Amino acid sequence: MHGLAGAITALLTERAGLSAGIIDLRFGSKDKLLAAALERLVMAHRAKSIAAARNPMLDPAARLWAPMEAHFAHDVRTPTRIAVWFACFGEARRRARCRRISESFDTERTDFMESCGEALMAGSGAPGLDPERFAQLIESAADGLCLDMPPYPDEVGAASAREQMRAFFPRRFAPPEAAR
Repeated sequence: MHGLAGAITALLTERAGLSAGIIDLRFGSKDKLLAAALERLVMAHRAKSIAAARNPMLDPAARLWAPMEAHFAHDVRTPTRIAVWFACFGEARRRARCRRISESFDTERTDFMESCGEALMAGSGAPGLDPERFAQLIESAADGLCLDMPPYPDEVGAASAREQMRAFFPRRFAPPEAAR
């Protein structure tokens, strides 16, 4: 096994207590194993971020915070799941397939974040902000912090990532105390 995907495949089979040859028997190839692992990662992330965000009892700021909080949840950002993400998106030849796997969740999350951004902006008197760009900015900041956690565990943990996200947004977008 060569490259990033080979290293991740070895990690996955080692953690599962299986031999690398079992991949061909069960999945047919390491690409199919990585696709299955990414599907599970996407489902876990979706369950964590969308369920809380859809709560109609929360105000738009708290609803917007829920998908960001999911980025920092310990069970979503495990080292193995981050490794799968890198293996899928880190090699150019796999990106198109990986995008197809995550596309519906990415679209759902982005649409949701845009609608929250629209509600926040309408209520704050900040009509000049574009909700689509606002959602992309939030997503990019959260992704970057999440991906910094494994290589820099002493500098970037979940608590510091949450604090950086809170500090990053103007006061009108700060998550309420209950969402922290």
